[in-house]
Amino acid sequence: MDKNSNSKQSTLCVGRDQLINDVVRAAKKHGAVLLFGGRQSGKTTLLRKLTEVLSMKKANVGTLASLDVPVYVDLMRLPIEATSTDFFSFLIAAAAAQCARQIDGFTFSYSNESECSGDSLTQFISNLEIIGRGCGEVDIHLMFLLDEAKRILNDRFTRGFQDNLFALLYGESELRPVYLSFVFAGAQHLYKLSEDSTSPIGSRAAPITINNLSKDDVATYCRHSLNGDESNQGIYADFVYAETGGHAGLMTRFVDELSGTLITALDTETISEIVLSRNRGLLDNWIGSLTPEALCVATALCNVQNLSLGDVAQRLFNARLNQFTASRVIDELCYTGVALFLEKRVLPANQLFWSYFKSSLVAHSGEGKTHETWRLIEEAELLLRDVVLRTYVAAFGYSALPTMRKILGDKTWEKILEIQEKSAKQYRLSRQPDSRDIMSCMYIGDLQALIISNVAWTHFKSRFRDKREFEDIIKAIAPVRNDRAHFSVVPEKELERCRIACDDLIVLFERSDDPGTVE
Repeated sequence: MDKNSNSKQSTLCVGRDQLINDVVRAAKKHGAVLLFGGRQSGKTTLLRKLTEVLSMKKANVGTLASLDVPVYVDLMRLPIEATSTDFFSFLIAAAAAQCARQIDGFTFSYSNESECSGDSLTQFISNLEIIGRGCGEVDIHLMFLLDEAKRILNDRFTRGFQDNLFALLYGESELRPVYLSFVFAGAQHLYKLSEDSTSPIGSRAAPITINNLSKDDVATYCRHSLNGDESNQGIYADFVYAETGGHAGLMTRFVDELSGTLITALDTETISEIVLSRNRGLLDNWIGSLTPEALCVATALCNVQNLSLGDVAQRLFNARLNQFTASRVIDELCYTGVALFLEKRVLPANQLFWSYFKSSLVAHSGEGKTHETWRLIEEAELLLRDVVLRTYVAAFGYSALPTMRKILGDKTWEKILEIQEKSAKQYRLSRQPDSRDIMSCMYIGDLQALIISNVAWTHFKSRFRDKREFEDIIKAIAPVRNDRAHFSVVPEKELERCRIACDDLIVLFERSDDPGTVE
């Protein structure tokens, strides 16, 4: 784990106090929690806030005490080709670092006794024993908070890996030298823990859903984040809540757009269109991530105001889908942030999403894996261009473009300008007033060069472990992007690798672009 991950400044985490308590209580009672939350729903903010709250309690190795030790683990920091050994080593390093923060006098040295046999679980348990001894008189509860759990639920981690996790959590007590629990934070990928083909962790774990914030929570956020008198803040809050339904990530984007403006002087439709244009990739991700069952019910919600549990089951039955997943489908729509479940009925929330969903319903209905990969490539590349430009402007001001030219070289820069000029001539009858954005004239290799340059790397490196991690991500994307642009067939394995790399890049940049409030 990044040594600085728990030293970041406190964040504004509105409306989540009860949810934090529920997660801690469920982890202690059930041993595992499945924390369901869609993209930008606030999973990371919640886990970091939980870590911050529990970390306030300290202990000393020489004094009898019991202590909750929250171990936040960002699985995005695992290498793309990580193994179960990498995972368990990652957890031990994070646990030892957190114990050192909370327990005075704590000591730890790694056990290597199982390296030769390759038994990662045995070595993990051995290291847990060493951590327990290093805590002295303190009886610890290690609560592993696994952010982006999908990284360990893909096909690279075998059935045996999940068997090991199940045995660790629910097997013989000798496998648990210290009291421990796991919180798996993710979305649809968490269903894998409940499938018949894997160890049934899901049948023992407590499912907890991150729902949208309430209208009062949105108002609280607006009061803390926007200037102006109270009457204007009330107008802000009503508008933001109506457009977002209280979805945490989308809410922050609206507040950013509204910051420093008077809503009464602006066309609200224009504001919504601006937010939509800048976050279309996020909405596409929500739609593309929905299970077939959830997509079926979402389509039905376009035509009605609300559905009961029985209505949802009937819709699934009519579509020849599993009617007994009705409750799970409602949860999925809620944690994605596009619906609410009130008075035993599910109803649409988040007006921005539903307007977009209705307009693109036909286009998304037949989307296959190749289409999905190309959509992710597009989202990743557009985000990459935006992040590079904003970072250079913030770092170099008016010298941003000259600095880019110096890094790329005159020859490359001239080619970029040629593309821009050619585009202008090609569409000379267009009513669009501006010439083509220069960032859109760059290849993905140009963007990579601008990021890893020694001149600029210091402004990007906080997002990655090192340059190698970023280069590996681009290496998985660029060939597929080029082949797809030339309509070449791409092997399924490379498509999957590209999908994972694009998603990793999007999450890393989205997380770093967070204004420091809600994920």
